[in-house]
Amino acid sequence: KLYTAKAIERIVQERANAEKIQLEKDALKFLTNIGTETSLRHSIQLLAPANEIAKQAKRKKISESDVKKASKFFVDVKQSVSYLQDVEKNMLM
Repeated sequence: KLYTAKAIERIVQERANAEKIQLEKDALKFLTNIGTETSLRHSIQLLAPANEIAKQAKRKKISESDVKKASKFFVDVKQSVSYLQDVEKNMLM
């Protein structure tokens, strides 16, 4: 692994601060877990859509549920590749 969970948490928090996005502690923890399980890039990319979901709910801070909703719409590269391989396999059968 390139980054430790602690490093991912710090980087995600710094990125959120740079973009003026407020995170609840549970959201930061969840984004950190996503970063360790998939990639740091994926967890950072979820900040913007999760922030929009929070705004639609009239909240200033992103919650864990906002991140979960965003992650349903935006998958990481590994999941995308796996999906496309499954589609290709089914088309060849």
